[in-house]
Amino acid sequence: MLLGTRGAAPCSPQLTGSTEPFLPEMTSIASLRPTQMTLGMLEVKKRKHHIAKLTDQALTDYLDARLVTAVLAPDSQRYIIDQHHLCRAFLELGNRDVKCETICDASHLAEDEFWRFLDLRGWVHPFDADGTSGDL
Repeated sequence: MLLGTRGAAPCSPQLTGSTEPFLPEMTSIASLRPTQMTLGMLEVKKRKHHIAKLTDQALTDYLDARLVTAVLAPDSQRYIIDQHHLCRAFLELGNRDVKCETICDASHLAEDEFWRFLDLRGWVHPFDADGTSGDL
């Protein structure tokens, strides 16, 4: 079975060469790469405020319900396609790791194919703070 994220199109076996899902694992936020050019800092502030009030168990439950989802890229790095605000809020609160689920192995694609692959699935947000589209 192949996994997708919140309504996004899943990877197909024809593109990935694999039908085996990855298991979620604790991952250093610093090792993850973004797929958004910009980030709404008001949303980060709201998340930080909420997270800071959580007890240990409530924080575990909160994170388990909000897995950071990623795609494995040609450079063997993981590019996150969801939970950018959560990662930034966590970093600002001094936390270094999040639970990350790699939902797709696109490491066999050339770099330009990889970015088109993400774009076709709505997994990249190439817009600056003014909403102007940037190059992929």
